[in-house]
Formats: sequence, structure tokens, C-alpha cells
Amino acid sequence: MKFITEKNISKIIIYLFVLILGSMIFLISYFYIKNANDDFDIEVRKFVESYYDDQKRLLKKEIDIIIDVIKYNATKSIDNVDVLKSETIGLLNNITFKEKRSNYIFVYEILNINGGKDFAKLLVNPNRGDLVGTKISTDYKDFDGKKFREDFLNEIRLYGESYTQYAYTKISSGKINQKLSYFKYYPEWNWVIAVGVYLDDIEYDIAIKKKELHQRLKRQIVQTVLLFLLFLSIGIFITIIVSDRIDEFFKEYRAKVKLKSHALQELNETLEKRVEVE
Repeated sequence: MKFITEKNISKIIIYLFVLILGSMIFLISYFYIKNANDDFDIEVRKFVESYYDDQKRLLKKEIDIIIDVIKYNATKSIDNVDVLKSETIGLLNNITFKEKRSNYIFVYEILNINGGKDFAKLLVNPNRGDLVGTKISTDYKDFDGKKFREDFLNEIRLYGESYTQYAYTKISSGKINQKLSYFKYYPEWNWVIAVGVYLDDIEYDIAIKKKELHQRLKRQIVQTVLLFLLFLSIGIFITIIVSDRIDEFFKEYRAKVKLKSHALQELNETLEKRVEVE
């Protein structure tokens, strides 16, 4: 029994075309989605790294602006430095940043640059008003047991600035969260001026960006798959038209063969009659 005949050749063409084109579209879609997801992961990692770097630059910029303001105020005709310091402390206490963010300015007056029990006096800290005016120690440990004051003071002595991460209470929630702070030494007044950002705020921003990127990726994948399906549908439609034309061709061919066969038969019968007459 023959697998391919005149009657089923058009259907076989359709089935083979759908199988081949469908397999190609499936493989292309699979590798496209896989590569798109890989690119998405790379893009997210780059964004996270870039966003943390941007946050560090932003913290530094905020402190640099404050120091520029202090230097500008110092050029005013104020003979009493203590008055100028008092005005600056009042200014720093009133500085606010982004809404719903727990970042704020805090200032230490360094009493012993080498650290110790009373290495500094806290001048500004909206988060710990109970400690303002008191002396603090580098022996203090955060919730995770890290001596972060000792860490930032070591880098202050070396570089005049420090990025330090530690666990600290968040104003808006009252919970302990990881915080990244930038500390800058202002030698004219022996101050360390700092500002920080809580990492859960950063992660919140990153989560929103990830969601946006994922939605964009999803739209791209859906659009691409729909485009592939459209090509498949068009291909099937064209194949059906071609197969119908092939059927018509075979019908016409069979009709012509039948007609010729009938004519040949009539010719043979005529010749046979002539032979009999002769």
C-alpha cells in the first residue's frame, strides 16, 4: 500500500508544512524566550549595581551641598563661630528629603579622632533626639554586633570620608533595618557630617523597576509569539490554497487521461471494424 497517492498528496503537503514550520517556530520561540530571560537577568543585575552606585553618589552629593552651604555661611560677617555653628545645627535639623523616606542628616563633633569611649558628641540626629548633646563611644555595636562607629572613624582618619553599612532603627517603622551611610569629615569645625539611606527603601525602588522590566519583557514575548503564530497561520493558508490547486491539477489531469483513454478506445474499435470489413 502506497503512503503517498494522488488523493492524499495535498493533505500530506499540508501536514508536512505545518510540522516543519511549526517546529521551526517552536524552536525559534523557545530560544528567543530563553535568551530574552537571560538578557533580563543581566539587565536587572546591571540595574541593581548601577542603582546602588547612584545612591552612593547621591548621598555624597547631599553632604557636599551641605558643606558648601556651611562654607558659604562662614563667609558672612559673623564673628562668633559658636553662633554660626548653632545656626547650622538648626538648619540641619530642618532638612528633609524624599517623602516616606527615613533618611536624615546627622552630625558628630569629633573629640578624639582615634576613637574611644567619648570619641564624639552627637550634635544632630532627628532619629535619636535622646542622644543629642551626649558623648558617644566607638565601642557601640549595632543589632548585628558591628562596631560601625569604629569602622567609619578608621576610614575618616585615612580618607576623610566613609561609606558604612550597619543595622539601625528606622523612624517610619520603628524596626531594625540595614542602612548605608556616607560620612564626611569637615576639619574646619572638627565635624563629621553624615546622611544615610535604608536598604529596604532601595530594594523597594529596585522591586518596582524589576516589575516594570518584567512587564516589558512579557509584552515583547507575547508580541513575538503572536507574530510567529501569524506567520504560521499565513503559511498554512497559503499551503491550503496550493494544495487545493494541486487537487484541481490532478483532477484535470485524470479527466484528460480518461478522455484520451476513451478516444483511444474508440479509435481501436474503429480500426478493428475496418479490419473485419476488409
